[in-house]
Amino acid sequence: MTKRFMILFATVLFAIGFSQQAKAQWMDGKVALRTNGNNFQPGDRLKVELLPLELINERFYTQVYYRYNETVEEKDEDGKVKKKQVEKKIERKASPIMESLKAFQMIALDDSFHFGDASPTGRYVVEVRVFQAYTNRLLGTLRSCVVFQPSSEAEECDTFLRALKNVHHAMFFTFDGRFNPRAYYSVTFLNRNEVVSYIEAGAYTDGAGNLNLSSDKLEGLSGQTLDVLILDKYNGVSSTLSRVTIASAR
Repeated sequence: MTKRFMILFATVLFAIGFSQQAKAQWMDGKVALRTNGNNFQPGDRLKVELLPLELINERFYTQVYYRYNETVEEKDEDGKVKKKQVEKKIERKASPIMESLKAFQMIALDDSFHFGDASPTGRYVVEVRVFQAYTNRLLGTLRSCVVFQPSSEAEECDTFLRALKNVHHAMFFTFDGRFNPRAYYSVTFLNRNEVVSYIEAGAYTDGAGNLNLSSDKLEGLSGQTLDVLILDKYNGVSSTLSRVTIASAR
């Protein structure tokens, strides 16, 4: 009985340890969500991609959700019509099973979300849930936030990369946007589907509106038109600034 118990106990410990290791791949900044920008207009299509920043040695599948607010009218007890905001959620089908993704191997998840003239303005949260293939267990949730026809009245995204604010010199940039002062960010520069530079350390906030980036990996980017993707490594929140021309230092 004791031997059987010890074998069972060791098996359970191995399963827990393996499961925690698998989950850790999705919770410590190894995977980001890339979108084709974060500021959209009528007629635009939103594209969502998975970008592993390191090797992902795990069989998994994903499911994409979109959440946004819509204004609806309803009558109160006196028959008066009032407007209120309600959250809408759109759910896509689960993806096929994937495994053993190489670092920087881009995977398209969904490109079927279109913005039209009748789409509610404001922020849209993209949520990607990652599940373990053989247990269907939720490993982690990755998020990004985009804006459709931004206005001063619309609710802001919690993490949002708005612009390249200043190129101080070849190895020191400042970005404008909305950032979590307590977060740790990585920054990836992409030319279409090719990663040009991945900077894991060197990003720090200056209040909630500035993200500074200091790294020798920035050298040589001036003059190129690139996508810039930031990732809040511990919260799994990304934001992508599309087609930015990197100016020369002033």
